[in-house]
Amino acid sequence: MSVGRKGWSPEGKQPDLREPPRDPTGWISRIFGQFVTGMTVSLEAPLWFDILTSLNSMRTTGKLRQKAEDQVAATP
Repeated sequence: MSVGRKGWSPEGKQPDLREPPRDPTGWISRIFGQFVTGMTVSLEAPLWFDILTSLNSMRTTGKLRQKAEDQVAATP
């Protein structure tokens, strides 16, 4: 069991994270971390799609407004 800050062992060297956990707390922590990572990745895609869609619509809104102003100015 490590003493002190999380991630540090009493010998002063960091544990190898590629090895499987040795205690139930390590397994619970690893499973919880995988779950949180999976949920974050699955929720991230719609978020970025919505942000990019709104940015794209703002970009095209300016061009359409400019065309409309040109048409109004061209009519007598």
